[in-house]
Amino acid sequence: MEPSPEPVPTTAAQIASEHFNRHLAASQDADTVVILHDACYGHRFSRPKTSKSTLNLIVERPERVLASVLGASAAYVQLGGHFTGGANAPGRAPTGRPPFAIRRTGRTMDVTESYVTNVHGTAWMAELQDMCNGAEGKLASGTIEVGRAEGDERQRLHEGDLYLSPGSLEAFRGALGGVAEAVDAVFTTPTKRAFVAIRPPGHHCSTDHPSGFCWLNNVHVGIEYAAQKYGLTHVAILDFDLHHGDGSQTIAWERNSANMKKRAARQKSRLAPDIAYYSLHDINSYPCESGDDEKVQAASLCIEYAHGQNIWNVHLQPWKTEEEFWQLYEGRYRIIIDKARIFLHQHNARGNKTPPRAAIFISAGFDASEWESSGMQRHKVNVPTSFYARFTRDVVGLAQEPASGCEGRVISVLEGGYSDRALCSGVMSHISGLVHGGFDEGWWSQASLEALEMKTTAVKPRAQYVQPTYASPTESFTHKVVDRDKFSQSMSRTFRDVYVPPSVDVDWVLATHELAKVLIPVDRTTKSCSAEELSRKKAVSAEALSRKMDAMNVETGPRQLRDRKAKSY
Repeated sequence: MEPSPEPVPTTAAQIASEHFNRHLAASQDADTVVILHDACYGHRFSRPKTSKSTLNLIVERPERVLASVLGASAAYVQLGGHFTGGANAPGRAPTGRPPFAIRRTGRTMDVTESYVTNVHGTAWMAELQDMCNGAEGKLASGTIEVGRAEGDERQRLHEGDLYLSPGSLEAFRGALGGVAEAVDAVFTTPTKRAFVAIRPPGHHCSTDHPSGFCWLNNVHVGIEYAAQKYGLTHVAILDFDLHHGDGSQTIAWERNSANMKKRAARQKSRLAPDIAYYSLHDINSYPCESGDDEKVQAASLCIEYAHGQNIWNVHLQPWKTEEEFWQLYEGRYRIIIDKARIFLHQHNARGNKTPPRAAIFISAGFDASEWESSGMQRHKVNVPTSFYARFTRDVVGLAQEPASGCEGRVISVLEGGYSDRALCSGVMSHISGLVHGGFDEGWWSQASLEALEMKTTAVKPRAQYVQPTYASPTESFTHKVVDRDKFSQSMSRTFRDVYVPPSVDVDWVLATHELAKVLIPVDRTTKSCSAEELSRKKAVSAEALSRKMDAMNVETGPRQLRDRKAKSY
């Protein structure tokens, strides 16, 4: 009896999906890696009975990761030619190394680990952990989940910018784990550049005070992790978010100041890395929008090799034509790269006992994009999308200079960016600048972005489809495999090419969306809570609280407590 023929994908979507499932498993060896973490979808605004109009004001949301995934997918498809007529069209064997790898990691870092507490302190991390663990109960009782204890004289946490949910702690741990994964990659493998698409952002968070959507400073924790694990001695942070990274600058100042005191006292205790901070931002936006003297002065500070500090802030300017913008770039904005070069070269040339080892971290916020919402860009300064590719390419060039001591190491971490189009286009452009090879600015043109968005509204994520072959493991064998990821990767090299019927065309838009579906989890919620969902939560929470109270009001002796009826809402 002849075996039944294997199912063959017949639609363009099926062909693209199978192509990417196979290709991603076999293409982890690349100069650049994009790292995703599913736990980052779990940080969701969850206050019961929140109206639709209020929810529309919550811009730091899980959909930011979805938009970033779409941008990364578009970059992968375009740079790698994964479409009909491209170099790696579905149905053809891969040609050469991929432009970059994409990795969904499950790595986590606990907020009580020394990599975190050396930056944020043990007291604040203990408080944050308690706040996260208590968030579900507070939300159920209608209490603000970010409120500090009564009588606490410390600064209140902003209830509009900051929120917690039952999934927040895992999101924080996953975000930090994603950064650690990137650091490991650039220090221990041939991969030298990484983009970590995580949330919530971090550059507004100081040592012990969260603000501006930021609960932990992801970049500074990554720097401390690199210092402890790999002997990082000095590092430059380049921040192109629309908003000044006040938290990042403050932490850099504090750590540099502590180093200077230790050196002056000739202490033998461990030094933190010397940290330089360089920022391009809008001086009229948060945290300077109210005109606070200290905030405006800090966001305008320029200091070089004085008091152990290297900080340079540049303010965005309005422009009318792209030619005018690129004149600003060359004459005004590039200086932060030039200053970073001076810092890296001079530190690398110092004759210390400890061998110099450097890296560049990018705080990659995309809210300065020309496509960001007008509400976020109230002061009318922005950058064209191609800025992200050009700036990133220039930073990569700096990291590759032998005198920098970076040996090519660049770790980019997502900060801001709140409209889907700003994130999608910005991430696509940014990754195009991270990788080797050329790019086409037409990839993020208005017409291209509109094509992606039209497709977004027409499709829904579905489960991953993998065509079985003679090399596919049986269910029994799958349960015996020690490392399923390694087995999957080795088996992927035995797969035959996907059969593509002559009439089927896999265009770049469809390919991008099919790749995004492969990367987006289907076993968890990836979107914000809706007003309807939060209304149901309020009702369920009230009912659960009532049942709990009724259970407590049972007869325990001769005296019987009064019956307690559930409250109706």
